[in-house]
Amino acid sequence: VQFATAPNADDGATFWPYLRDPETLARPWAIPGTPGLEHRIGGLEKADKTGDISYDPANHDFMVRTRAARIEAIGVPDVEVDDPDGDARVLVLG
Repeated sequence: VQFATAPNADDGATFWPYLRDPETLARPWAIPGTPGLEHRIGGLEKADKTGDISYDPANHDFMVRTRAARIEAIGVPDVEVDDPDGDARVLVLG
């Protein structure tokens, strides 16, 4: 994991915890207590980029779609079945 080390907003002085990487849609991680990168995390819907609490329906729709796109982009490899004879009676997942 590559941690944030400096503010990332356009003004160069603010840390936006919800500013997502355009390719991976991942948010930046800041080590707790890093000066200048203080932010809050919680269960309420947050505004895109700033992380401010938001009750705006358009923001909610955007955030739901963004999270769905991030999950959709995760590559899940095909399952490899190790049963060359095709007569296995036990399935072990791990």
